[in-house]
Amino acid sequence: MTPKVSVVMPSFNHERFVRTAIESVLTSTFADLEVLVTDDGSSDDSAKIIRSIEDPRLRFEAFEVNRGACLAMNSAIRRARGKYIAVLNSDDVSLPHRILRQVEFLDEHPDVGAVFGQPLFIDADGRPLVEDDTFYGSRFIVPNRTRGEWIRHFFLEGNCLCHPSVMIRRHCYEVAGLYNPAFAQLPDFDMWIRVVQHFSIHILDEPLVQFRILEGGRNASAPRLDVALRIEFEWLTILESFLHVDVSLLLDAFPEIEGPRVPAGKPGLLARGARKILERLSEGGAQAATQASRPLAWRIAELALGVPRRANALFALRTMYSLLPEIDDPLAYAAFIKLAGSVDPFGLVSRR
Repeated sequence: MTPKVSVVMPSFNHERFVRTAIESVLTSTFADLEVLVTDDGSSDDSAKIIRSIEDPRLRFEAFEVNRGACLAMNSAIRRARGKYIAVLNSDDVSLPHRILRQVEFLDEHPDVGAVFGQPLFIDADGRPLVEDDTFYGSRFIVPNRTRGEWIRHFFLEGNCLCHPSVMIRRHCYEVAGLYNPAFAQLPDFDMWIRVVQHFSIHILDEPLVQFRILEGGRNASAPRLDVALRIEFEWLTILESFLHVDVSLLLDAFPEIEGPRVPAGKPGLLARGARKILERLSEGGAQAATQASRPLAWRIAELALGVPRRANALFALRTMYSLLPEIDDPLAYAAFIKLAGSVDPFGLVSRR
């Protein structure tokens, strides 16, 4: 029989935790489910441990070599048969009521595409951690929003949704697509932006999973140098996707981009004189708003300059550069050249 819920779990070198993760789902108060584990070429005994679990609801596959978490996740999703798909990391724990609570919510709210919950942080031994003592802090404690408000928050603030707490309708993946296998740090953030363009999402104000924080920065999202470097590239790529958001949703998210006012931004982001240059350029940008194939792209770039992040500055310059040929302003190029000399997307000022 086809289960109602499929729990997908990519696994990599988590021999110490993977049995606990799987059994936390199999012993759930909701039984009409399957667990699809894809081992991503683990070099430890993870595969052996998973195969030793005897439950007909467990479906296992193992990659011979490590391919990446998103490819493992996508493979599990493709094999999933349930109406609803829940995500769990192989080192985390699903609380007993989690699956039932989310199924009930999605059954009662057919307009919602995905439902999230709050995490409880634990250490490698399962001991509770105070959220403020983790590198996540209180990031996941946020209010619910409309689709437009979510788009605005994602653009200006970033991700705030706990990936291993999500239960999502299979149809959402069919519409939004699967995870980008070129991403390692922000594939879930990229997914939520795609999903919310078509579906409402909701956060339940209750703990649903135990999120394990490993010592030595061994979490995939831990504050390491390689993580920070990948984030900047992935963030830049994700920003470019906002230029393809439906215009009506963009205007709902950013009502100010219709008007002539240039957003004030945050103090200190632009060098002295850059604001006046931007205001001069915006005169042409207003004309571009009725001519460009993506008419609001210029205003989106202006908003990006108001966020103190190098990837945002580079995104803004690239976007404005692409729109210059469509701006009917003989001084636009000279003004843009001055602007490009006033922002620092490559961190040259800090290096000097």
